[in-house]
Amino acid sequence: MIQSYLSNNKQVRFHNPTTGFQFRCWMAGAVTTAAHSLSWVHTSTHLSLTITNKHNMSATHEEIKKALQDMLGTETGAKKVVEALADKQDKPAGWSRRSSASYYNEVYAEQSKKVLDEMMIDRKDRLFSYGAWPHLSAQSVYLRVNQSLRYLVDHADKDGVYRKFLSMISITRERNLGVKLTFIEEFRNGPGSTFAPTIVVPSSDVAKWKQRMETWLEDSEPGEAPFVVNNLLLSPDEIKDLKLEFAGLKSVLASISATSVKLIKINP
Repeated sequence: MIQSYLSNNKQVRFHNPTTGFQFRCWMAGAVTTAAHSLSWVHTSTHLSLTITNKHNMSATHEEIKKALQDMLGTETGAKKVVEALADKQDKPAGWSRRSSASYYNEVYAEQSKKVLDEMMIDRKDRLFSYGAWPHLSAQSVYLRVNQSLRYLVDHADKDGVYRKFLSMISITRERNLGVKLTFIEEFRNGPGSTFAPTIVVPSSDVAKWKQRMETWLEDSEPGEAPFVVNNLLLSPDEIKDLKLEFAGLKSVLASISATSVKLIKINP
């Protein structure tokens, strides 16, 4: 059971001297298990605990005792409460309870949200200049940007819009300048990436297009349709051999690249 609590202006710390377990939580909150719901309101003068059972009715004395034991009286129960409530929104998930995240809150997140909204529209990079905030160290500027964006994604991004957008930009510290938000170039004009594979002719079809090329060389006349084959995957040696093959043909103009062969018949 909870034996005592200590508090400051904003948080209350529950302490179980039997197990040594303690955790901090905000002045008001709640935690729910399969059978009970525990809620509390803490003021400067007292702590009010309310427990209801699964039927949303006031719990009996025995239910209260069992619920507190389940939630706080064992190491497992204590861990669940900590994971659910302790410092719930004052630092990113996974951070130590002793770590500090001064800029991980709704106010700073709203400011960063406006920046991202503008970037989505004009597709231009942004710089949080160190010179604009002389009262902040370079590290503080970086933490303010990083933690505020983290809060935005964790708590104010229901549809995942900002998480997706942040995957399209990089956040870097520019020496003596500031913290820069830069579009990854392939996403500058929108979410449609330019990173895409090229269709290539299967290896089994190489002999076929080469046979068609030989037939074209023998039968075509100047002015007739050129020979074109695209989507190739030619090695440097293959390109070199083809260029040498056509170098001695005065009646053929050739354009050879790693992905295509284009030939035109002319009058020598």
